[in-house]
Order: sequence, then structure tokens, then C-alpha cells
Amino acid sequence: MAGIFEETGGFTAFKLLLKKNIRNDNSALMYGAGHGGFEAFYILVFSMVSNIVTSIMLNSGNIDKITGAVTDEERLGALYASFAALATTPPATFLMATIERIAAVALHMSLSVLVWFAVKLGGKRLWFLILAIFIHAFVNSTAVILSKHLSSVWIILAIIYVLSAFSVALALKTWKKCAAKPAAFTPAKSGKAKLVILCVIGGS
Repeated sequence: MAGIFEETGGFTAFKLLLKKNIRNDNSALMYGAGHGGFEAFYILVFSMVSNIVTSIMLNSGNIDKITGAVTDEERLGALYASFAALATTPPATFLMATIERIAAVALHMSLSVLVWFAVKLGGKRLWFLILAIFIHAFVNSTAVILSKHLSSVWIILAIIYVLSAFSVALALKTWKKCAAKPAAFTPAKSGKAKLVILCVIGGS
């Protein structure tokens, strides 16, 4: 579902908000970087702040301020289970979240390129949008399925990086084929060049 909403949202933004700037292909990269960057900031900052605050309260013996208002036994058990998981998680695992976001930003930028050219070229290139949705959904579902069957988060992260690298390679190929080529410089003919020089000299 995330793939459908995010990629169709990008398609709509390109179609309506950036239609006046449709010739500037760099907008696709900026949109993808902004989308992935904001998502990384939101996930990392809020989760890290939450973990740090909880850790400080655990170490200072003030955890009752969190559990004191909880009366449901099931919810209380879940809270203590999360505290135990936080206390026993290796520090390197928290670093993994930052590394995973790098792959996520690269994925967002590459999918943004596909959606951009689906808007810009239209017609037979509209299937780029379908492809972007499929890749997004495939990567997300792969991460969820692997997390249920593999215990090593580093193996899962390696697979996500492979999928992200494939997406980036596909975006680069699409960019080389579809991006606007810079106008070639055409030197002035000798006769016109001499005329320009004479005009400059005469004017001075």
C-alpha cells in the first residue's frame, strides 16, 4: 500500500505542481532526496529520542512514571518486554537503522526518476509508474517476509541493499535514455566571427 500511495502521490505532484518545471529533470532527484530525507529524519530522530528518554528513565529508576498509569496487565507486560529488548539490544543494531535509511533514500530517488519520466514522457512510458509501484511494494514485502524468517538483521540489510542497487541501476539506465540532452555548442562561422570582432573594435 505504501508503494501505491507514495508513487501515485509523486506522480500527482509532478503532474500538477511541477508541470511548469517539467524540462528540469533534476527535479526528480530533488523530490526523491527530499522525500527519503524527511522520512529518514522522522523515523530516526523520533525513535532515537524515544529510546534515549526511556533509557535515562530506566537507569535513573524513574520507570514508574511510565508504568504507573498503566492498569491493563497485557499492556504492562508489553511495556516491560520492550524495556527488556531495549536493554539487551546490541549498540550496533541501533546503527543499522541509519545504514538502512541510506538504502531507503537511494531507493526513493531512483523510483522518483521512474515516476518523473512517466509524467514527462507519458504515453507508452506510463508503465514506468506501474514499475515504480511494483519495485516499492516488492522491497517492502521482502523486508517484512525476511524479518519473520531470518534472525540476522545484517543479512536482511544486505538483501535490501542489493534490491536498492538494482533500482538505482535501473534509474540510471532510464535517465541516460530519457533525460534531456544539453544543447550542443555551435561555434560561429569565421565570417560572422570577423564581423563581430570588427563591430567590437569599431564601437570601442
